[in-house]
Amino acid sequence: MPRVRRTVSLLTLVLLLAIPISSPRPSTADASSPTVQRFQIGERLSYALSWGKIAAGTAVLEVVGHETLSGRQVLQLLHTARSNDFVSFFYPVNNRVESFIDEEALPARLLFKRREGKRKNDIEV
Repeated sequence: MPRVRRTVSLLTLVLLLAIPISSPRPSTADASSPTVQRFQIGERLSYALSWGKIAAGTAVLEVVGHETLSGRQVLQLLHTARSNDFVSFFYPVNNRVESFIDEEALPARLLFKRREGKRKNDIEV
């Protein structure tokens, strides 16, 4: 059961990162209002991962591009997490999560390729 909780927690975290905190929308009556873009193609967030004071690896969340999924325009987000050489000697991590969200920031599809230690599993939601 802990493995399921961990997977669900990670999926929840990824989905929460995809939802904007505030999303002001221009009114349809005012055509002069600029269009709000929540995500820019090429936008990238990089994180240094650590266990206490030990550097453990890196994680990156980036906006890859637009695609059409089931007839609707979606945005593809890519999250990768990798352990560094030192940590990989004990517990290698090479995770890849692809999220597809529509213009309302609602999830449309999720692909999770988990590679942690000896565990390897792919999840599609």
